Amino acid sequence: MYAQALYTYFAKDGTKIAEATVFASNGDYSFLNDSYRMIGDQRGGSQLGIAIANGTSLPRTYQVTINSLSATVTIPAHTSIARFLNEIVPGSANTVGILKIKSMDYSDFYAIGLRYTGAAFTTIPAN
Repeated sequence: MYAQALYTYFAKDGTKIAEATVFASNGDYSFLNDSYRMIGDQRGGSQLGIAIANGTSLPRTYQVTINSLSATVTIPAHTSIARFLNEIVPGSANTVGILKIKSMDYSDFYAIGLRYTGAAFTTIPAN
């Protein structure tokens, strides 16, 4: 499975201000490494968007944790979600820490982050 997303930010008058391409993580997975980690920095008005892709033929549940805050999200087979971190983990706005995304059944999945601060975007790789 290979995926990428192109994000474009436009001014109200339609002028393109910024653009970034987000590449999926490589999907390497084992029982010894059952999660992805990335920097979760939402200070100073920043928001972290995360995308999680379930490439399996069954719905899967993933635990998303930053600091002591945690929530689970279930993703249908062969689909993905893209949400801001504070939409998945309530109370995580204005936090900084290591974000961990873990498959609850050790199944393969893919993850990537996109940090948004005003007119600036940057990709946040998942390792």
